[in-house]
Amino acid sequence: MCHDYVEKLCKRATSAREQLLTGTPIPNSSLSPATIQSALPPTAVLASTPTPSPRPISDLPSPTPKPNLTPVGQYSIYVNDVFGYQLKVPAEATITEGGVESFPSNELPAGMTDDEYENQLRAKYPGKLCTGVRYKLSMVLISAPPNQYARYAPCGTTGIGDFEVITRTEMITIEGQPYTAKGWEVKGPDESLAHHYEFFRVTLTDGAEIEYGSWPEETATFADYQKIKGRMLQIVTSYMKLK
Repeated sequence: MCHDYVEKLCKRATSAREQLLTGTPIPNSSLSPATIQSALPPTAVLASTPTPSPRPISDLPSPTPKPNLTPVGQYSIYVNDVFGYQLKVPAEATITEGGVESFPSNELPAGMTDDEYENQLRAKYPGKLCTGVRYKLSMVLISAPPNQYARYAPCGTTGIGDFEVITRTEMITIEGQPYTAKGWEVKGPDESLAHHYEFFRVTLTDGAEIEYGSWPEETATFADYQKIKGRMLQIVTSYMKLK
């Protein structure tokens, strides 16, 4: 049961955890298009009728300081100095970072209020629990090990309308380690990326979780996204733990 203070966010995180644990997809991720903002993927509601609806995009979160980016030619090196990893991203990519937004109700220590414990968590995990990269028609979300199953910060796909869902898998290699990413292709009434899209998830040996796939752009098609998917995969496979 969620505490009243964080009921909405707690339900969203709980939904994401349950879907990951059961392996049942409820897709719908998004990143804000601002250069650097808190990462707040939306909560989508399951359709109560068989009428498909497009993937919603979240309201723009409040801006936060610029991310740790170092330009290197046509790329930039993003460094998450809190959880110790880096990514190589195209110079035109945008970065979002999100910190503690909620916590499981059964985790609240005895004698502490919701506010007190949330502040304690924010001091322990000072932002950057969820890092998002948006590149053209694609997005990559990285959830730090303490945030597995969206424990403290929403970081991934949580909802879909009444669409056809096809299970997919693909092999990727990160830091020399091969992984099988589990994914879902979602098909709606047309070929726009709001109705025909895909996303994949993989958990790394260090406990980090990566979700990647298409961005819900209504004016582009699934075929358009396929043309830039290779560059998106380069972002995913550039993940590297800092020594």
